[in-house]
Amino acid sequence: MKHLLEEFNITKQRLKQLLLRNKLVASTITLLTLLLVALYWSGVFDAPDPQGQVGAGWIKPVGSEVAYVGNATCQPCHPHEFQLYNASPHSRTVQMIPVGQERPEFVAAQTVRDDRNGILYSVRKGAGQNQIVATTGATSETDTARWIFGSGNHAWTYLSQHGPQFRQLKITYYPPSRTWNFTPGSGPGEGTAEALGDAYTPVQAAACFGCHSTVLTGTRKSLDLEHSRLNVGCESCHGPGRSHVESVQGGATANGTTANGSQAAEAALVTPPLHNGPQIMQLCGLCHRMPVASGHENALGETLLARFPGVALVRSRCFTASAGKLSCITCHNPHESTKEQQLSSFEAKCLSCHTAPHGKPCARGETTNCITCHMPEEAIARKIPLRFHNHWIRKNPFGMSQNPADIPHNS
Repeated sequence: MKHLLEEFNITKQRLKQLLLRNKLVASTITLLTLLLVALYWSGVFDAPDPQGQVGAGWIKPVGSEVAYVGNATCQPCHPHEFQLYNASPHSRTVQMIPVGQERPEFVAAQTVRDDRNGILYSVRKGAGQNQIVATTGATSETDTARWIFGSGNHAWTYLSQHGPQFRQLKITYYPPSRTWNFTPGSGPGEGTAEALGDAYTPVQAAACFGCHSTVLTGTRKSLDLEHSRLNVGCESCHGPGRSHVESVQGGATANGTTANGSQAAEAALVTPPLHNGPQIMQLCGLCHRMPVASGHENALGETLLARFPGVALVRSRCFTASAGKLSCITCHNPHESTKEQQLSSFEAKCLSCHTAPHGKPCARGETTNCITCHMPEEAIARKIPLRFHNHWIRKNPFGMSQNPADIPHNS
């Protein structure tokens, strides 16, 4: 009997040790699982992805939006700037197509042909949907536009959305010419092999939404577009405004300044007004493409140079000889649409330097046509109806004749 009791106690002890060991194993497995899940959501296991890396830089944690007050809050103290901004392309750079809304540009009258891959693209609308159709032989694929990117001054590019995933659709509408054509970078032989366009993960789509929003919230795996502040607003450049507004309201006077002047309110801005040309170029370059480090190299290729003015401008002698004074806002009012600014106002900026005795005047004796001659409009891609002024300001961009009779004049 004593022997059996001893055996029982030994067995009992071994079971306790086994249970303890199993608990440690279970706890270790649980911890490892949680670690793997955390690493997955952090994107550690994602393949190298340049667009995703750009997108990740735009995503802010959910809740960050509370530091932003919105454009309407800026209006009472800055009515003139608000009025200009509200009519500018920045105010309408991205929009969600409301459920059930059929867009007027989705009419079936036009087709776009990809002869290289044997695909015919068309559009259609109906039953509250706006669709892109890709037809190869007797087979057709469709996808539905959900998001519109672009102000419409140049183009509208469309993204579809399926849960947290997106797709940049293969063809774009160009309002100035009222035509459909390939999305820039998605023509025959470019981008994805998928007929309907490039499929984007949330973090890849963030590269699109980030530039077209004031603040983009969410995670690498899921964008919170409901609470993000879409479109490029005051706080895109000036930073979250809540502290600034509270600073002003805390000591507001009749003229809207603080009790000890505007310095305290200005200091409350994350991005206060910048007065250094390169710093301004970097700020604008967050969306309009960063100038290259050396100021003279061009990694984009000549055909894309016109599309990215900051990269082009730093190649110009006007920029390199300005000792850091020349920047985007030397000529452009950041609150106003470029279309609303007269060409003569840009030429006046040129002449403010290129007029004796302040600077070297035009060798041809011209006081007009500065932009037409030295910053001509250029197409950015074959067959795509997009043209931009090339901001690489050169004395003789295309080897033009020196005969004054050959000068291209503004129409």
